[in-house]
Amino acid sequence: MKNALAPVAALLIGVAILLTGQGLLGTLLPVRAGLESFSTLAIGIMGGTYFLGFTLGCVKGGELVKNVGHVRVFAAITALASATPLAHGLLINPWAWSVFRTMTGFCVAVLFVVIESWLNDRATNDNRGIVFSTYVMITLSMMAVGQMMTLLYYPGDLQVFTVASVLVSLAAIPVVLSKSPSPEPRSVSTSICDDCSGSRPPAHWRNGRSAYSRTSSVAAKSSWWSHPSVQRSASSRL
Repeated sequence: MKNALAPVAALLIGVAILLTGQGLLGTLLPVRAGLESFSTLAIGIMGGTYFLGFTLGCVKGGELVKNVGHVRVFAAITALASATPLAHGLLINPWAWSVFRTMTGFCVAVLFVVIESWLNDRATNDNRGIVFSTYVMITLSMMAVGQMMTLLYYPGDLQVFTVASVLVSLAAIPVVLSKSPSPEPRSVSTSICDDCSGSRPPAHWRNGRSAYSRTSSVAAKSSWWSHPSVQRSASSRL
């Protein structure tokens, strides 16, 4: 287990610190919104905009990693993610918070793309289960720890937002200073297959149909398959 986790230890430490800050921020915001007498609709919109940003991050995260690399994307997006908690604390407005939550969702999604693609690249078929189970355990545990940190200060003050910002900022240090090699950016194809653009069906589809035809010829020797109605139905499907 030690040998499996050593190549990604710095990344997992960064993940632990990062998700502690995110767990703190995610619990703090609805509590503070209630103290500021935000409407239920405004609080719901804030929650929805987070997932809007998360969706955008899922769409653009792979492109960022491909063009810039894992370490630089992690450092840059962590810097942006650490700025949003302070922005929440400095500007108390439900619509501004919706914009900030969109930014946070985008940052979190891109960071997940970086983290999980990095872990997948470093893991082997023999230790992939250990690596990802440890990652999931850290994710859930540290988010719970972050939620409990809302008790450190009164949520109506700026201190809790500052703590969340500091934690997110610190997450970049072990990753940026790690001596472990980062994955090489790879081109990612968004199409189902390389030859789908032509007029002919792709090769694996043609081979699959051919294999199905051969199987059908063998199956036709059975008595139920040789029934005329079954044969006509099978021919129409092919």
